[in-house]
Amino acid sequence: MIINRGQNNELIVSVTEMTTLSAPVNYLWEFINKDTKVKSYCISNPITFYGQRESFNIVETDTPIPSTNQVKLTKGDYQFRIYQQVSSTNINPANTTPSTFYPYVEIGLLSVGVPVFDNTEYVGATLTNTVYEG
Repeated sequence: MIINRGQNNELIVSVTEMTTLSAPVNYLWEFINKDTKVKSYCISNPITFYGQRESFNIVETDTPIPSTNQVKLTKGDYQFRIYQQVSSTNINPANTTPSTFYPYVEIGLLSVGVPVFDNTEYVGATLTNTVYEG
């Protein structure tokens, strides 16, 4: 999965099969930078359901409000963990409700990068075709 810096990002994961809480459930996302081990957090809830997978909106921003699905991440590779909880403000994994087998309901890897836009437009170019006539 990829998160682009400074954008809204749709991440599709599977959390319901490991979720043991009844609704309402709030999901705490923990992002761990693989190089620096720095942890970042945000709370995000599914916006769309695709069978056994859910779509989450994560906003990468320089001025995050963690309780509103916003997080600040630097460019690089991350491990993420998603925890279930009743609280809509807690950003401490130790205060979440463990799943049946693990403390989290989903785990995975993602990369954070800067989006690349390739919109090259040529204006005013003149094409000249030269044909050799021997």
